[in-house]
Order: sequence, then structure tokens, then C-alpha cells
Amino acid sequence: MTNEIADRLARTALDLEARRQALKAQFYDRFKTAVSAKTAARFLQVDNQILLILDLQIASSLPIIQ
Repeated sequence: MTNEIADRLARTALDLEARRQALKAQFYDRFKTAVSAKTAARFLQVDNQILLILDLQIASSLPIIQ
């Protein structure tokens, strides 16, 4: 693995995480207009927990960069 490839992979991962956060914020705002802020926050909390579980499963199957 070269430094250039490692940098590209890291930047791609950071970009995907930023896009995910922006999407979560967008949907939180949409849900908050349809339901109460408390219900929207609860949905965000559960969604975050599910995404963390998925991220852990994906991360555990990936090799460590050497």
C-alpha cells in the first residue's frame, strides 16, 4: 500500500462520513416537521445505533492497512 493509495482511501472514508452526517441532519429536520422534536431525536438515536452496528460489522471484516 502506497502513501497515495492510503491517503485516497482515508479521504474517501472521510467524505462518505461527512455525506452520511449531512443526510442524517437533513432527515432529522424533515422528521422534526412531521413529528415532535423528541420523537425525531429518538429516531435519530436508534438510527445512529443501527449504523454503528453496521459500521462495526464492516470494519471487522476489513484488513488493517500495512
